Order: sequence, then structure tokens, then C-alpha cells
Amino acid sequence: MARDQYQDFIDGFGFRRTLLCHGDVPLQRKIDMDFVRRFHLLSSTEPVAPDFCLADTSELEFKTQEGSSLRVSHPLLKSAYLTLGRAWPSTLTFDELVDEATRQLDPQLPSAEDVQLLVEAMFVLACSGEVGFFLSRPKLTRHVSDRPLASPVARMQSQSDTMVTNMLHQTVRLEDERGCQALQLLDGSRSFDELVEVICGGMANAADRHQSSVERVDPAAVAGDLRQFLQTAAKLGLLIG
Repeated sequence: MARDQYQDFIDGFGFRRTLLCHGDVPLQRKIDMDFVRRFHLLSSTEPVAPDFCLADTSELEFKTQEGSSLRVSHPLLKSAYLTLGRAWPSTLTFDELVDEATRQLDPQLPSAEDVQLLVEAMFVLACSGEVGFFLSRPKLTRHVSDRPLASPVARMQSQSDTMVTNMLHQTVRLEDERGCQALQLLDGSRSFDELVEVICGGMANAADRHQSSVERVDPAAVAGDLRQFLQTAAKLGLLIG
């Protein structure tokens, strides 16, 4: 046991990982890399350089929100990583990924060899954790609706902490107490203008209670901050409608 624990540390695992199966389930020790074709794929890969070319074989570096770094030169792989990052926090099926990555390069269908190369790349990244995979598409939206709706769990958690759980089962951090208060208002019942009105009213009441001499609440500034917060909430995977 001690030997296995040390091996886990060498492999980068802090705890033992054990998969329990029913006795009548035949074990398949070798994983077929084609399994990525059956799942919804997710990654936050973004190019490091602002200027890049997808069509040539120049090397392009990508980074994820977790800080991982990837370097690729194949045009389809570069386009696929860019596509996944732009879709974040939404997922894409493998076919959707191939279609969109191809569209950014050339309307012609990719060769079977290129598609197989993408399968292998997604398999490697899924095993290392840079790409997540789901049986079904997570119930979230990356677009801000007319009446924004945030995850009920995250809204409840934000009442006591800036660390909340998003729809990808990840723990994300809200910037401050104001962000927590804004998230709690996103129950789908208020339009953008109504949210601004409620926030302005709350700020004015707080100033009155503390007899603060702060400047008058500026609705335009509040609207700008709220618009930015909603985009951030969508990027964090907190919005469901």
C-alpha cells in the first residue's frame, strides 16, 4: 500500500483512485480512444498571442483557465482548440467540433486522417484533464437573456460565501460581496433595467443607513458594472437562462 501511495504521488495523484464495478461487469483495461466521439467536449483553451494563423503549420500556443499550456501546429487542431475555447462554458459534440473547426479553415471536408488526428488529440487531452467530457450537454447558457437566471445552488451559496458551484460542478469565485448580491437577484423575474433599479435602490438605502456622504448613485455606472458582471457570470457557467 505504501509503495502504491508513493507511486500516486509520482503520478501527481494526492489520493488513491479506485473504480468499483459489479462482479458481472467485464473489465476493459484498454480504453478505445474513439470514445470521445460519443461525448460532449469542453475546454477553455484560448490562444496566447492575439494574432495568429490557423491555415498554416506555424506553432500556436494555447492556455486554459487552469494554467495548462498546449502547443500545436496542425491547422485542424489549432482550429479545434480555438473552437472549444470560444464555445466555453458550453460543450460541443465531436461532430460539431469537426464541423466548426473545418468551417474556420476550409469549406471542404477534412480527410479521414485529419479527423483521426483530432480524435487522438481529444483523447490525450481528456486523459490529462485539459478537455472535459459529458454524456449530455450541461444545462447552462453562455448568453445573457432578457431576464437572467442563475443556478439556484450558486445563488444560495452566494448568501454566505464568494465561492460558489457552477453548472459544470466546478467551484468558482465571485469577485466580492457586490457580486454575491447581484447573483442573488438573478432569479429570472427581473429585466436588465429592473435589476439596475433594484441595485441602485439597495445602494441608496445602504448609504442612508450608514449616513454616508458618498456621491449620488449613478444608474449608468451601475448598468455598466451589471452588464460586465452578467458576462462574467455567463463565462463562469453560472447562468441557466
